[in-house]
Amino acid sequence: MRRLSVPGAWVGPCLKPTARPILGGLGNIDAFSFAGLPGIDPWEAGTVRLYDPRTGLWRLYWMTSRSPGDFDPPMEGRFEDEVGVFYGAEERDGRAARVRFVWTHTPGAARWEQSYRFEEDGPWKTDWIMDFRPAG
Repeated sequence: MRRLSVPGAWVGPCLKPTARPILGGLGNIDAFSFAGLPGIDPWEAGTVRLYDPRTGLWRLYWMTSRSPGDFDPPMEGRFEDEVGVFYGAEERDGRAARVRFVWTHTPGAARWEQSYRFEEDGPWKTDWIMDFRPAG
């Protein structure tokens, strides 16, 4: 995992998330424990991902110990040719931002990148990257 802590400074503690399928393969759930990020208290988070076979859409719901009892609004998107692209909205620095997740797959690995932008036609700014490999 790498996260942009200040412009141009990436930090990257190794994490060992857990993940498992749910609902007979129509979804999955994961959990992370974050510790060691400079200037940030330890915290936990996870994602519930649900697939709607009628529309081909996935909805991703983020949850965190920083706001217990709440799911963030869902990110929505789909996979095409081993790439999943998902969009949502959130507030950053007191401003409305558009958020994008991009999942890519290679044999034996997956990569997740989070980017955001403030203006509809502004540049996407990547601020978080996680690479996943199966345990073992």
